[in-house]
Formats: sequence, C-alpha cells, structure tokens
Amino acid sequence: MGSVNRCYGRRLSALLDLEGMTQGELASRLGMTQGAVSKIVHGVSPFSEELVTRLALEFDVPPSFFARAPRVSDAAAATFRKKSSTRAREERRIGVLVQLAGDLWRVTSLESGYRTFVPPQMSGLDAEDAAAAIREVAGLRADAPVGSMTRLVERMGVAVVANLDPERSYGTDMAGVSHPSASEDRPLVGTLAPKRGDVQRLTIAHELAHLLFDHDMARAPRARSPQELKAFDFAGALLLPETPLRELVHERSMLTDLLRIKARFGVSLMAIIKRASRLHLISDMRAKSLYGQINARGWRFDEPVEVPIETPALFLQAAERVWPGLPVRRIAEETGVPSCFIMPWIGVSHMSGAREERQEGAQVINLAARRAVMASTGGM
Repeated sequence: MGSVNRCYGRRLSALLDLEGMTQGELASRLGMTQGAVSKIVHGVSPFSEELVTRLALEFDVPPSFFARAPRVSDAAAATFRKKSSTRAREERRIGVLVQLAGDLWRVTSLESGYRTFVPPQMSGLDAEDAAAAIREVAGLRADAPVGSMTRLVERMGVAVVANLDPERSYGTDMAGVSHPSASEDRPLVGTLAPKRGDVQRLTIAHELAHLLFDHDMARAPRARSPQELKAFDFAGALLLPETPLRELVHERSMLTDLLRIKARFGVSLMAIIKRASRLHLISDMRAKSLYGQINARGWRFDEPVEVPIETPALFLQAAERVWPGLPVRRIAEETGVPSCFIMPWIGVSHMSGAREERQEGAQVINLAARRAVMASTGGM
C-alpha cells in the first residue's frame, strides 16, 4: 500500500507543479497543515476519496487525474527549446503538461489504431546524415523544401500540439518541448503558441532530433549542450539542405538574397545565417554583420516575409475516430487529462464549453479498486 500511496502522492506533486503552487500554499487553500500535505506527497499518509473529490472540484481536474499509474517513460527528462532565463516553475509546469498531452495522445493513438513511431536507424549518424535519412523517408528530393514540417512528423507517427499551454503566455522564452524515451513509441511534440511559422517549423524539426537521438536523459539538456547543438544542426540540415544552399549563399550575400531563401524554404533569416556559417559559406565576420543588420532594422522578432503557421491535423482526426462528437468530460475522465486542455490539444480552436464544465457532481472514482489494480500490476 505504501507504493500505491507514493503513486498518488506523485500525482498531487504534479498538480502542484501544474498550478505553480507550493505545499504551503495548497495547505492554506485546503485548511490543512503543510506537514499534512507533505506526508501525502511523499506517500506517508493515505490519499482519501474525500480529498480526491475536493481537489477535483477545487482545481477543475478529473478524479482520474490522481489515479494515473506511472509509466517507464516518466523517468525521462523533457527537452525544452527555451531561453536560459526561463524559470524553474515554468519548466515544471510544462513538464507536467507534456506528460498529460502525451497520455492523451497515447490513448487516442492506440484506440484509433494509428501507427507507432518507428524511425530509421540513427546509430552512428551525424546531424547531416540523419537529416538526409529523414528526407529520404519523407520522399523528399535532396534539394526540395519541406512543404509542411508538421505533416512530415505526423506521417512518422508523431503528434503535434500547436499550443501546449493555452492558459499561459511565454513570449519568446520557450518555443517547444518533447519527451524522448526509448519506451515511448507514440511520441508527441508540443509548441507554445507560435506566432511565426518559420520559428514553429524549426522548433518541430529541433524536437524531432531529440526524439531520434536523446532517449531517456536524466536531465533536460542545457542551451549549449552537445544534444542541443546536434538538434539545431539537424533542424538546419533538414529544412535547409546543403546542396541548394551552396548555390544560393556566398560571402557577399545580402539580406534581400536571404529573404528569397526564406520565402522558398520557410526558415528564418537568423537560422539561414547560422546554417550558412556552419557550412562555412560565409565567414564569422560576415555572419556577425548580417545579424547586426537584422537588429538595426528591428527584424529580430518581426522579420519580413511571413511564413504561415502550420496547423496539426493528426490528433484531431484520431480523436474524432475514438470519441465521435468529442465529449470533453468523458475524454477527461477516461484519460485523466483536465478538460480545459483537451480541445486545444486535440486541435479544436474553440473550447465548446469545456472550461465551464466544472467538475460539479463529478463522479468519485473507486480508489480502492484502482489501488488494488495498481498494486497487482506493480505499477509504482
């Protein structure tokens, strides 16, 4: 029973991360002591059905949120394409969200009969060769632009969530996240309300690299880690293949030349310059000059030549097959995912009343039965 209590305690800890609360803040809200909350979080005290009902009502989560059995992939660190200034509290929230979105996608994918993610063998390949292998799998010519980065990964069996956190804004601090694990054959990539299609495309390609190379990391890679550098190189090679770039970029290339490349390949000026520099098509001094010109013109976050935002399709198609009519409350209870996230993650632009479906009258799950099942399967 102790292992079962620890499982429920971890779910309470996940709720705290989701809400950005401390144990003390939760204790004050529930009229408990911080010590009592701590004992529940650490599995020392039991998790009562009364507490489940109260938390479900208080925080608008389905009771089944607390009965989620741990999975092997939970031990893997989530990867974030983010700035170093991103706060730890925000990272913890995003970590919970990508886990929940992954749960929702896994159930949806399994029940809909969609294919698993079976990438080509990447062992021993550098970023350039790996990108070439993915382009071959996708049926792209060596010099062809990637029409839709979202469709490319969806056809591989990777779901894309366009706005992983519809309740918060992260500005330019964080762009994308994935949860790479060797045990996860139905992975997901999340982006955070992308405002530019060129950034979105690079982010999805970057997270695909993590899914291919970086299984089961104990900690998220730092900004300049070998994993992050390889992911950036892979994304650049996938979206900006070397052959056409060598024909189009040279030391005297101007920003107007690069804008034409952006229009053709759907990649930002900053990424084009970085890719050209990595391929030694331009010198470090020339790259610095081009970066300076971008900043001087105020283009750092608002470049000319708009690249359309890509809209995911796979999640919605699969969900409509499993749950005709998309009954939000039923989906929430069956998956343990809070109702406020379901429609945005699936890809429905409006909430269809999901948020107002507070958990009033929500059924209390049979914790005794859940605990018995979890204990018998050793899922702790």
